[in-house]
Amino acid sequence: MHSQAIYRPEKPRRLIEDRRLALVMKLALMVWSATMLLNGTFIRSRASESFVVVDWLVITRVIIGAMGIVLGVYLISKRPLRLGTGSKLVITYVLMALASSLFSDHIRQSIGYWVLLGGAGLLTVGLVSQFTSIAELSRIETLYFVVLSFCVLKDAALSLFAPELRSALIEISEPARLGAGIVPSNRLSIMAAIACWVSLKFHGAGPKVLLLWALRFILVMVVVMTRSRVSLITLVVGGMVWFWLKHRASHIKGVAARFGLIFFLFSALFTLLLLLSCEFKPLMSLLDVINRGEDLSKTMSLTGRTDVWALVLRKITSDPLTAIVGDGYGTSALVLRDLAGSLYFTPRHTHNTFFEFLLTMGLPGVILCISIFVYGFKWLRVFGESHEGDTRYLLARNGVIIFTMILLNCMTEVYIAGKVNFILMALLMYLALLGQTDVIKQHKSVTDTPVE
Repeated sequence: MHSQAIYRPEKPRRLIEDRRLALVMKLALMVWSATMLLNGTFIRSRASESFVVVDWLVITRVIIGAMGIVLGVYLISKRPLRLGTGSKLVITYVLMALASSLFSDHIRQSIGYWVLLGGAGLLTVGLVSQFTSIAELSRIETLYFVVLSFCVLKDAALSLFAPELRSALIEISEPARLGAGIVPSNRLSIMAAIACWVSLKFHGAGPKVLLLWALRFILVMVVVMTRSRVSLITLVVGGMVWFWLKHRASHIKGVAARFGLIFFLFSALFTLLLLLSCEFKPLMSLLDVINRGEDLSKTMSLTGRTDVWALVLRKITSDPLTAIVGDGYGTSALVLRDLAGSLYFTPRHTHNTFFEFLLTMGLPGVILCISIFVYGFKWLRVFGESHEGDTRYLLARNGVIIFTMILLNCMTEVYIAGKVNFILMALLMYLALLGQTDVIKQHKSVTDTPVE
């Protein structure tokens, strides 16, 4: 009796690689979400004096950042298409931050911040590089919106219903601001503003629409209750950009429509000025809430920010090496702590993104920052190539609005030049998405070309 050998064909190598890549993508999405959750929302109480102390959360963040670097590099190496210009800008940002860290006097802290940036940036590029259709790209934006909205609602609820968390960090004084002591109020407000405008990508009927508008109302109230002037401005400007893009994409582009839009804007401005001149009580009360009771001198100094900018300029002019390579990515708090002896407060950062890039990454960092926004606003050209309602149009519209809001926020905050947070993640994500849409479009035009 013969025993016939059983032949089992080996699985094709391609199938094994596809399964491995699918598993890596699932892990990468979880790490990407964990990066936002660990860095962009309230997790534990910590006194401001201990920001350089390494604890369990810092170690966890570094581990997640390292995982992001490894997974991002792997996914980039397995990409089916070439990298877009936006993704290349993200990678350039990561490499320049690393170069500045190597020349820093605070190299340990700088490398730590770079690991967080490298994990977020490379993982974002790696995830986006795996998609070959614009519809798939929209899923990344949806995941970002879901995680962002959850964190905004959670932090707002903790600020309202868990005052003991605030009192553990600060002495509560009037006027109170939503988020104070849990997450920075300005950061919470810009997170809510971004989530509000990204939510406009979703449509539906029945209960879904009601839930969306309820969420948008809550997000707007978060912006108001944080009493952040720059976030209120960015929220309003985001709306103006949204209306303008809607008008630009519509088929009604005649003289009457354009003059009607201009007339509406001038009428709104005239009405606002008239109410201010008459000291309309509800409006004056709203302005007092926004101004937070500050006097004219403090308001004109942008709550002390101009004093910080003067320190940065003195540092740059007195130290040419700082102007060339910077003092190290993420080290502005340590550098300013040594320079702020003449101030009545100790700044944690420069309160201006361009000054932050200049201090931490030198003049090349400023050039990079300008290049990022110049490229980001190339979303505008998409409106001449797509129609309202398709996926590419929605990505383009949200991209223009978010880049506008972040640019305005850059005048007084540094959320894209330091710690990883939802604002930085939005910048990295939309840069990568923009680059990938260009690559997909070019690849599709080549493959659809008939062969003679």
